[in-house]
Amino acid sequence: VKSVNSRFLDTKFYIPIYYNPVEPELKKFISGKCKRGFFVVHIDRYPPKPLPEISLKWDKQQAQKWKKLYHSLSKEMKFKNDLTVGDLINREGVVRLMEKQQVLSPQERKKVKDSFYKAFQACLRERKREGLVLRKDILSNLQGIQSFSRKIKLLNKKKKQNYISQKNLHIRQNNGYKDSILEIEKFDIHEEIVRMEEHLRHFRKMVNGSSSVGRKMDFYIQEILREMNTMGSKSNFPELTLKVVEAKFTLEKIKEQVQNIE
Repeated sequence: VKSVNSRFLDTKFYIPIYYNPVEPELKKFISGKCKRGFFVVHIDRYPPKPLPEISLKWDKQQAQKWKKLYHSLSKEMKFKNDLTVGDLINREGVVRLMEKQQVLSPQERKKVKDSFYKAFQACLRERKREGLVLRKDILSNLQGIQSFSRKIKLLNKKKKQNYISQKNLHIRQNNGYKDSILEIEKFDIHEEIVRMEEHLRHFRKMVNGSSSVGRKMDFYIQEILREMNTMGSKSNFPELTLKVVEAKFTLEKIKEQVQNIE
């Protein structure tokens, strides 16, 4: 049993044809344990079972219909009637393949299921091991984004204070205090920082949890990215814009890793 990352749950089975009756049970077992991932299941049997017994039966009535059609066409089109037995055999419905169904014994069915469960549990253990590594990496990147958030908050405060200091003379001379406040709000990103930090707090809580949260993480990443994009569009302070870009780069790393999370 192998698995690779996927946004949804999907399975692919490569098994002997006489194991097909047990495939629905195995699929149901996978869907009961996992919510995301592409699982590939290979089952072989040694030695292979012999091919099933087959027999051929021909339909006399269907053969006569095809023969009559050949004669009619050759006469109408003035072609030579060179109909052969081989031509009739290849016509649809003339020859039927009868295959004796092979029955999977209860003993072998149990062996197939037991072997699958053993392989699947080994696959899950490996997924869990990789998950612990992913969690460590994601938490490290989250710490990086939170560090950028603190720097962005300080830069935003500094920019706001500088702007107010520069506009003080203008405010006293023109009594334009209200207009200046509105202008400050255009580039102030305090609200976006607060919302982003709240999303990061919930995201960290999910990373440290034990339930299936992969799709929720996708949603939170979109929300965090939306706040970052708004900060970037409102900022005209080069140093602040650079920090936003660096934070988005780190978030992109987390986004790639989340695709591997159940």
